[in-house]
Amino acid sequence: MKKLNLIILICICFALSCKKDTPVENTVNNNCIDNSLSAYYLDFWKSEFLNRDTMTEEYFNSHISEIKTSAFCWNSAITFRVAYKITIDWAVIDNYDEFIVKLYSSESAYQYLNIPRDTFFNVNQLMFILEHKVFNSAIGPVKSLNNLLQNNYNNAKLAFQDSANSSYILPTRLSYDVPGIQPSKNGYPYFIGFGTINQSANQCITGYYNLSTGEFDARETPCLN
Repeated sequence: MKKLNLIILICICFALSCKKDTPVENTVNNNCIDNSLSAYYLDFWKSEFLNRDTMTEEYFNSHISEIKTSAFCWNSAITFRVAYKITIDWAVIDNYDEFIVKLYSSESAYQYLNIPRDTFFNVNQLMFILEHKVFNSAIGPVKSLNNLLQNNYNNAKLAFQDSANSSYILPTRLSYDVPGIQPSKNGYPYFIGFGTINQSANQCITGYYNLSTGEFDARETPCLN
C-alpha cells in the first residue's frame, strides 16, 4: 500500500513539473502600469479633456459615464486608453481617447523629437506627445451639446434617409469618429450608415449624418469589392 501511494505521489509531481505556463498575449494588459500610474494618467486625461473641449465639470458629470481605463503593451510603446460613454438626449455614444505614456528606446520612429525613452511620461511630456500626435495620441474633441437636431432615434433615422434621398440607408452605429472627413473627429456625434440597394447588382449605399447640424454625405458603393 505504501509502495502504491509512493508511485501515485511520483506521478502527480511529474505531471505538475510538466505543466506549461499559459502564454500571455501582448494586447490589452492592465498590468502594463500600476494602479497609482493609472490614476495619475486618468487625472491627466480628465483635466485635458475638460480643457481642450472647454467643458464644465457639471456637464462632464451629467453626460460622461462608464469610464474605463486600460493599457496596451506593444513593441514600441505603452498606450493608455480611456473609454467612456457620452449621453446627449436619446443618444448614448461610445467613445475613447488614447495616448502613449512610455516610448521604448528600441523604437526608431520620432528620433527627431526630444522624447525620453524607457520611462513613464510626466504631464509636460504628455502635453508634448499630444501636441505632436505621437502614434496618434489624442484627447477629444467632444462638444458640450445638450440637444440633438431630432428628438428621438426614429426621427433622426428618417432625417438621415431624407437627406440621403434613400430609404435603403440605415444607421449602423453612433460615432464621434467618421471615416471620410478631415479631421475624422470634430466633436460632433454622427450616424454612420449603410444599406443594400440591389444585392445582385452589387449596389449599396454608405454615408454619415451629423446629429447636431444635419450635415451629411451619402454615395453609392459596391457591396463587395
